[in-house]
Amino acid sequence: MTLTKRLCELLELERDEELGIYMLDEKQIMGMEELDALEQELKSADVKDSVLISRKISQTHQEIETMIDFSRKNRRIPIYSRRDIGEEFIDDVNDITYRLDVGSHHYIVFLILYILDNEDIKLQDRFKRAITARIKIREELKEIDIFDIISKRYDIRTLRITRNMERTKYVEGKLINAFLYTYMRNKGIPMKVSNISDVFEVERFRNGRANTEFDAPKLIYNNLLIDYYNRGLAADDEFVSFISYYHIIEYYLDEVFNEQLISNVKNIITRPDFSYKNNKKIKEIIDTLHKDMRMVKDNGGGNEKQALTYVLNKYLKDIDKFKLRIWINVNKVDSKIAKIMMTHGKNSSLF
Repeated sequence: MTLTKRLCELLELERDEELGIYMLDEKQIMGMEELDALEQELKSADVKDSVLISRKISQTHQEIETMIDFSRKNRRIPIYSRRDIGEEFIDDVNDITYRLDVGSHHYIVFLILYILDNEDIKLQDRFKRAITARIKIREELKEIDIFDIISKRYDIRTLRITRNMERTKYVEGKLINAFLYTYMRNKGIPMKVSNISDVFEVERFRNGRANTEFDAPKLIYNNLLIDYYNRGLAADDEFVSFISYYHIIEYYLDEVFNEQLISNVKNIITRPDFSYKNNKKIKEIIDTLHKDMRMVKDNGGGNEKQALTYVLNKYLKDIDKFKLRIWINVNKVDSKIAKIMMTHGKNSSLF
């Protein structure tokens, strides 16, 4: 049975054979004639993790599309981030275009197939009631587009990436993660790849906090750390947010601590007075390592405070300014005064 007939049966649409149109509650349902062709095109697409569609759109270019979620419990996304829908972020160097948009017709067909192929009768029934109810309440309309009604009812928004396969070798997941982090870092809005099984279960609420212009991502980021960042950004509880962000720092503790141990040993063996024939100098290396490793043992696996200091020194250009920024946030300093403090210091004579 064709996709058109399957969806027609589920939604109990009436077909006017003479006019070749589909009707429900005296409204013409547009777009039904596209379904079967789109389904055929999807058969050549690569579907990953039940949420990502990857398909060739030319000999050199590939389009990747995945559903995204701005979820933050019991909040709504502000109007400015809704303006991002339809916006493109272009990486001219690698010939990659990132686009935030409503779900394409291909993606909507992908979701329809998910519903129809699902063995959960309750899921199909919920979908039927949700779509038919939305059609019926639009009394002012005589024509309703099936793609538009599904997209709006479930707030389907996707990230669409078009890439030159000859110039970009990164796999789909790395490109998606790069955009997710770049967007969250610049906009202050939590974003993640949606779980398709959740889309049809509950209404999704959106939230965001800031709006800044930014370029397409230039780097590839660690998937685990992006997940922590998203949790920290989305959390309403400050403690949960802090722990999520600290997990990102924690990820680098051992790596940077070991780098520092190696650096300490190098400093000793590159001194002008060092000689491998001098037992006292060799013992100095042993004592240094022994001291550091004893701290690791005493602290149950690592000298976390010392390692944290190493991480902050490595990745923060100005720790004093970082401390001042924390002090300003904790004490809720007026923005104008805060700007002066960041420029001239907390103890400036300007106060």
